[in-house]
Amino acid sequence: MNKDKKLSVVIPAYNEARKIRNTFARLERFFLQKPYEMEYIFVDDGSSDDTLAILKTLQGGRSDIKICVNEKNMGKGCSIKKGMLAAKGDHCLFMDADMSTPLGVFDEFEKYLGQSLCNVPSPDGKAKSYADFYLNDFLNNVDKLGIEVE
Repeated sequence: MNKDKKLSVVIPAYNEARKIRNTFARLERFFLQKPYEMEYIFVDDGSSDDTLAILKTLQGGRSDIKICVNEKNMGKGCSIKKGMLAAKGDHCLFMDADMSTPLGVFDEFEKYLGQSLCNVPSPDGKAKSYADFYLNDFLNNVDKLGIEVE
């Protein structure tokens, strides 16, 4: 299978120690069947449980798993933004660590990846296709709008 496009999946996590191993196993199994080079970006949002330790164990030197850390709880929006800005994929999406959105939804959405309706500039000057459409455009340009985000 030709994996010439990179897909970044951002997973914000706050106190998800009980679920994060299973979440990653399901993600990896699902995306292994897809035609993408994968990048998994976990953002620990100041968890007080063992989430970060478990993520480091999962990472275990793998280059396809990145971990970003908020030293204190900053909220889901901040964590998603941090993960998206760290993403190197041609396409980027995010999903909750509790997998509240079924993975099968990606199959429906996949046909829209790369279409101009969801391409926005990235910090490196290249257009990226963001799977959650305009949320990332907003997150990446919020500073220009004069809105303060905490």
